[in-house]
Amino acid sequence: MLNSGELGLVFENNQDFLHRPRVMIISDNKSNFIKGHILDLADKNGNETYLRTIIKTMDPRKYNINLAEYFL
Repeated sequence: MLNSGELGLVFENNQDFLHRPRVMIISDNKSNFIKGHILDLADKNGNETYLRTIIKTMDPRKYNINLAEYFL
């Protein structure tokens, strides 16, 4: 879960910032499941603060999320 309220799947590691991977958004901040776009968590705004941050990990089974649907 991201600080924006969105759910994302780690899509690709960032070799320079391992704690800031690229993620695929799968749910918006209103809990609507979407086939989302890819975001880089290393992106910053004009104030040099990160746009989004992972705040906790989630178990996809608890939310009936089939990870294969997002990677096919």
